[in-house]
Amino acid sequence: MFGKTQIHRSLKLGLRAAVIMSIVLAHPALALQAVRLAWNTNPEANVTGYRVHVSEQRGSSGRVIDVAAATNASIGGLREFTTYFFAVQAYNSNGLASPLSSEIAVTTGSTPDFLANWAFEGGLRGNDAEPGAVPHSDGLPNLIKYAFGLRADRHDRRVLVADQGTVGLPLFRPVLLGGQRYFELQYIRLRSGELACRPKLSTDLVNWSPMVAPETVSPIDATWERVTQRVPIDPATNPRLFGKVEVSVLLNPRKVFDDWAASAGLGGALPEESPMGDGVRNIIRYAFNLEPSEPATTMAAGGTTGLPRGDFVRETGRALFRIQYLRRQGSGLVYQPEVSTDLLRFTPMGGTISTSEIDADWERVTVSMDLGLSVPRQLFARVSVRLP
Repeated sequence: MFGKTQIHRSLKLGLRAAVIMSIVLAHPALALQAVRLAWNTNPEANVTGYRVHVSEQRGSSGRVIDVAAATNASIGGLREFTTYFFAVQAYNSNGLASPLSSEIAVTTGSTPDFLANWAFEGGLRGNDAEPGAVPHSDGLPNLIKYAFGLRADRHDRRVLVADQGTVGLPLFRPVLLGGQRYFELQYIRLRSGELACRPKLSTDLVNWSPMVAPETVSPIDATWERVTQRVPIDPATNPRLFGKVEVSVLLNPRKVFDDWAASAGLGGALPEESPMGDGVRNIIRYAFNLEPSEPATTMAAGGTTGLPRGDFVRETGRALFRIQYLRRQGSGLVYQPEVSTDLLRFTPMGGTISTSEIDADWERVTVSMDLGLSVPRQLFARVSVRLP
């Protein structure tokens, strides 16, 4: 006989959806919310888990989320300024379920908006304060000016001063180091994690690829840090190279992962855990669109789920090593392709990068490394993934 589960609300958290922007503005997306719930453990010894019922109508089961044995859950994907009804149900090892708990109603709100505070303090009101607005006819949306420390109250197109600047648009420049020419990027970044910055490169201002290069990060103060990245260039083969830094209003990366885990029935799971016992961690399943409860497989060519795949190919007599992997957009995850000849020391993988968008949540990335005229005896590759 089941006792009735008692649910209580412990905390309501608001989140803002990712809005991809660069110097050319993209369109804002509707903000999403999350609600944190907790409940008392049922007294029966054979209780094995709980299900959370979510609905916009009282008395309706709506969405059902199995959170296993956890007694708390973060329910994401909720719309702003909307009332939701939550109830919890326990189930036991015999497949029996308890009655639903009493419902609680939660009306979502919106998170504190630091960008809005910056705009308000700069004297911007109404439509002029929107992230995509350009109130001073300087061609820069508010989001870009906020991301790089520029003034909200005036025309401001300053560019960062190399190696010492603390405000300004990203600086791209050619540099010569140790006889090698590089295309260098320097930009400042908020340390709060509220924004995501994605450097990209192009040879024609039409097709853009992520700039894959190690970061050197120098703290400026408690709010800002300076990031430097360099890619080697050959003026004979790349006479023109352009750069930009896309800026996104980002969901908290760990919170996005927690919402995914909760919706997948892994409430409270840690990124580094491997619940299937196959060595594939939760963060890897999350990063490469794998089902949490199914065996991990390698992505098929052109696929939309699976672990990264590597292939040796030949083009015009030259050997290429190619990695293809999925990348979750707007998640804040940091993906880094790496190679090794001994499985002990991995280094960042260089080469030509191309991306293709699958949908609003996923894109496919292909990295091709030129090996010259011969294939090495052995070459290993991986794509490391981490939360910032």
